Amino acid sequence: MKILVTGGAGYIGSHTAKLLKHTGHTPIVYDNLSTGWLEWVRYGPFVYGDMRDEECLYRALAGFKVEAVIHFAAKALVEESTRMPEEYLDVNVGGTVKLLKAMKRAGVRRLVFSSSPVLLSSDSAFLLSCPLASLLTFSPSSTNFSL
Repeated sequence: MKILVTGGAGYIGSHTAKLLKHTGHTPIVYDNLSTGWLEWVRYGPFVYGDMRDEECLYRALAGFKVEAVIHFAAKALVEESTRMPEEYLDVNVGGTVKLLKAMKRAGVRRLVFSSSPVLLSSDSAFLLSCPLASLLTFSPSSTNFSL
């Protein structure tokens, strides 16, 4: 299976790409290298791109005939997020919305979404204000999301 790994040049993404390759899949790494390393992309093709670039995401999905996505790409520094909340919202939420739109256009229906622990908080005000809330069903007791 051809699987797009967003954030695949980071620590977790690169190990996921390695595991995918060793289990017979083809990982396609999508990363802007803001916190990842090109040297860690060793197990499949690399696409340099930003999560907020829907057209680049679509070209990667369609061009490689991707069948599934594992989504790790996100800004994740807690202290920085308190100083730059709009940037974090734009990248983490806006980028995920762009990914979902590109996936829909490309006909990709499988997604593994790796989230920040903040999504698992009991703060219902956060979930209600999150633009993705209308797309997701969330169960705090089981930490499961479904599209």
